[in-house]
Amino acid sequence: MPFANYADEMRQFVIEISDKAKGFNPDFLIVPQNGSPLTTVSRNQDGVLALDYIAAIDGLAQEDLFYGYQKDDKASPSEEREYTEYF
Repeated sequence: MPFANYADEMRQFVIEISDKAKGFNPDFLIVPQNGSPLTTVSRNQDGVLALDYIAAIDGLAQEDLFYGYQKDDKASPSEEREYTEYF
Protein backbone atom coordinates (compact mmCIF):
# COMPACT_ATOMS: atom_id res chain seq x y z
CA MET A 1 0.00 0.00 0.00
CA PRO A 2 1.52 3.37 -1.00
CA PHE A 3 2.01 6.12 1.53
CA ALA A 4 -0.76 8.69 1.71
CA ASN A 5 -0.04 12.17 0.41
CA TYR A 6 -1.78 14.15 3.12
CA ALA A 7 -1.41 17.48 1.30
CA ASP A 8 -3.13 16.07 -1.78
CA GLU A 9 -5.85 14.54 0.37
CA MET A 10 -6.45 17.83 2.21
CA ARG A 11 -6.59 19.77 -1.05
CA GLN A 12 -9.12 17.27 -2.44
CA PHE A 13 -11.17 17.45 0.77
CA VAL A 14 -11.34 21.26 0.58
CA ILE A 15 -12.28 21.09 -3.12
CA GLU A 16 -15.10 18.66 -2.32
CA ILE A 17 -16.38 20.88 0.51
CA SER A 18 -16.26 23.88 -1.82
CA ASP A 19 -18.10 22.09 -4.62
CA LYS A 20 -20.82 20.84 -2.27
CA ALA A 21 -21.29 24.14 -0.41
CA LYS A 22 -21.28 26.29 -3.54
CA GLY A 23 -23.74 23.88 -5.13
CA PHE A 24 -26.20 24.85 -2.40
CA ASN A 25 -25.22 28.52 -2.26
CA PRO A 26 -22.89 30.04 -4.88
CA ASP A 27 -22.05 32.87 -2.44
CA PHE A 28 -20.67 30.46 0.17
CA LEU A 29 -17.07 31.37 0.99
CA ILE A 30 -14.26 28.87 1.54
CA VAL A 31 -11.39 30.37 3.56
CA PRO A 32 -8.89 27.78 4.82
CA GLN A 33 -7.03 28.52 8.05
CA ASN A 34 -3.23 28.11 7.77
CA GLY A 35 -3.62 26.54 4.32
CA SER A 36 -1.20 28.67 2.33
CA PRO A 37 1.38 25.88 1.79
CA LEU A 38 -1.31 23.86 0.03
CA THR A 39 -1.44 26.46 -2.76
CA THR A 40 1.55 24.73 -4.37
CA VAL A 41 1.77 21.04 -5.21
CA SER A 42 5.08 20.62 -3.39
CA ARG A 43 4.11 22.97 -0.51
CA ASN A 44 7.27 24.93 -1.35
CA GLN A 45 7.06 28.64 -2.07
CA ASP A 46 8.44 28.26 -5.59
CA GLY A 47 6.42 25.13 -6.42
CA VAL A 48 3.88 24.56 -9.15
CA LEU A 49 0.54 26.12 -8.25
CA ALA A 50 -2.25 23.77 -7.18
CA LEU A 51 -4.76 25.48 -9.46
CA ASP A 52 -7.77 23.29 -8.61
CA TYR A 53 -7.32 24.06 -4.92
CA ILE A 54 -6.80 27.77 -5.56
CA ALA A 55 -9.94 27.88 -7.71
CA ALA A 56 -11.95 26.21 -4.92
CA ILE A 57 -11.05 28.74 -2.21
CA ASP A 58 -11.99 32.38 -1.77
CA GLY A 59 -9.14 33.51 0.46
CA LEU A 60 -6.69 32.39 3.12
CA ALA A 61 -6.67 33.01 6.86
CA GLN A 62 -3.48 32.83 8.89
CA GLU A 63 -3.29 32.79 12.65
CA ASP A 64 -0.31 34.01 14.63
CA LEU A 65 1.33 35.68 11.65
CA PHE A 66 2.84 38.56 13.62
CA TYR A 67 2.24 37.56 17.26
CA GLY A 68 1.54 34.36 19.14
CA TYR A 69 3.22 31.69 17.01
CA GLN A 70 5.09 30.30 20.01
CA LYS A 71 3.41 32.18 22.85
CA ASP A 72 0.64 34.74 23.22
CA ASP A 73 1.79 38.37 23.24
CA LYS A 74 5.23 37.44 21.85
CA ALA A 75 6.33 38.34 18.34
CA SER A 76 6.26 35.41 15.95
CA PRO A 77 9.70 34.32 14.69
CA SER A 78 10.72 36.26 11.59
CA GLU A 79 11.53 33.10 9.61
CA GLU A 80 8.01 31.75 10.20
CA ARG A 81 6.43 35.10 9.35
CA GLU A 82 8.51 35.52 6.19
CA TYR A 83 7.70 31.98 5.03
CA THR A 84 3.98 32.56 5.42
CA GLU A 85 4.00 36.09 3.98
CA TYR A 86 5.65 34.78 0.81
CA PHE A 87 2.55 32.78 -0.06
